[in-house]
Amino acid sequence: MKEPYTIAVFILLLLFGSACRDNTGFVDTDTLDADKIRITRDQFHAVNMQLGNPEKQIFTESIRANGYLLPSPDGMCLIQTLLSGRVSGIRHSVGEPVKKGEILFWIEGEEVIALQEAYMKSIADLEFKEKERERVIQLVESKVSPEKSLEAAEKEYKLAFAEKNSLEERLKLMQVDPKQIVKGTVLSAFPVHSPLNGYLTAFNLRNGQFVDPQYAVGKIVDTRKLQLNLSVFENDPTRLWPGQKVIFYEPGRKELIHTARLKFIGREIDSETQSLNCIASIDSVAFKQFVNGLFVEGQIITSSFEALALPSTAVFFKGNESFVLVKTSEDDQSITLERKRVQTGKITSDFVEINTSGLTEVLVNGVYYLNGNEEDN
Repeated sequence: MKEPYTIAVFILLLLFGSACRDNTGFVDTDTLDADKIRITRDQFHAVNMQLGNPEKQIFTESIRANGYLLPSPDGMCLIQTLLSGRVSGIRHSVGEPVKKGEILFWIEGEEVIALQEAYMKSIADLEFKEKERERVIQLVESKVSPEKSLEAAEKEYKLAFAEKNSLEERLKLMQVDPKQIVKGTVLSAFPVHSPLNGYLTAFNLRNGQFVDPQYAVGKIVDTRKLQLNLSVFENDPTRLWPGQKVIFYEPGRKELIHTARLKFIGREIDSETQSLNCIASIDSVAFKQFVNGLFVEGQIITSSFEALALPSTAVFFKGNESFVLVKTSEDDQSITLERKRVQTGKITSDFVEINTSGLTEVLVNGVYYLNGNEEDN
């Protein structure tokens, strides 16, 4: 037996007056057979009963999955400095959007000055080694010095050239223009730039704080590159293939459904969780609503088909059999309904596939009030 009658059922029974129930569970207001019931039009409209016909609906087969929204490898980066030093001029806070190349903060200290000094010395050393090489070339051509002396001069010149280029590239990595330093401009601090567009999801810095290159001081996530990392508990991975539709939602907001497409399918079952890891690409319209690390539940649609169906409220069950109520006649005062056995297929929370042909004018809303508390599901 299901829960006690609701207030609406009680009102309906009052409308039915002295109506009684037979062993089928129908309200029997007349001496009709066990499969038929006649109700007045007032009774029909009192609880918003409705008639309808089977209509085509899309049914799907799916595999349940859950997982997290995580960025693709090119959608996240750690913020690190290339030199040790103290932080100054912080321009952003956690949660703020940043653009690629935008200055996040400055780094200052002895290494900043030392790198510029080393670069200037490398330029002077290269100029000296170049002149020395030219001098040795002239001496060798004049037969004053042996050719071995030219080999040594060439080696020294190449080493100086490599040193100068190496320091120059280090400056460029920090987006410092080496030409400024060549002109005699000595910078007291180097800028630290954002390596990509996104949001600062971690940024634990204070002005005056000492930082070291080996430690990350923040993290940036490009939410446009979030993807769905799913754990699939599936014994038959052959049911999965790239391109399948994925529907997913937050556990507390199941009414808000988002979509994605299966992109990669794992090739190894996790020994601890016995799950298969898959990745799906999220439809772009949903990105603004998501944050990194969000847990979601979902389903991977493995197949779909179209079939005639009735709302789940239209079908009731007695043991292993399925029934509906069909209008057989009516007059100005009443409507007669008859119980019909139907063959059903796929059943969801909203619809039931109907394999019985020729059904029309089926009671799709209000079945519970006539057969409700004695259903045997």
